[in-house]
Amino acid sequence: MLIVFEGDWVRLHLESKWHHVTDIKAGDICVLDDGREILAEGVEIGGKIAELLSNIEYMQKHLKVLR
Repeated sequence: MLIVFEGDWVRLHLESKWHHVTDIKAGDICVLDDGREILAEGVEIGGKIAELLSNIEYMQKHLKVLR
């Protein structure tokens, strides 16, 4: 199980696009910016999340800010 917070960014297995986590529901369900709901589990244990970044990490890595 991953620890995911509202505002984090996830990249799903077999996708290149990053998705913003807009809400967390009971049972560790993450609501993504496109409306999909996924369980907060990494691919190493059968989940869909390949990468997870905090909002600050995402901005530093992808938007080249806060450096």
